[in-house]
Amino acid sequence: MYKDKKYKEASEKFQDHIWKGNSLYKQQKYQEAINDYKNENSYTSHFNAGNCYAFLNSFEKAIAEYNLALNINPAGSEAIHNKKILEIETMKK
Repeated sequence: MYKDKKYKEASEKFQDHIWKGNSLYKQQKYQEAINDYKNENSYTSHFNAGNCYAFLNSFEKAIAEYNLALNINPAGSEAIHNKKILEIETMKK
């Protein structure tokens, strides 16, 4: 289902929190996706939660999630990149 871009159906079937969160993310249901990602403690779960918070314009929460991801994988280039962008954005406010 996920491969076929049937994200709603996929999100209802997945038991894995990362995949379920990813399906919700694809539907732009960011808060629901965060709720699933919060059930995991991995680089991926924190990175994805950070992306969701960024889409919700909650930049400080996004940065905090990227920091948690980087605590797990300090070399996580995606988290480093996204965090830098949001830090610049928060300075503009």
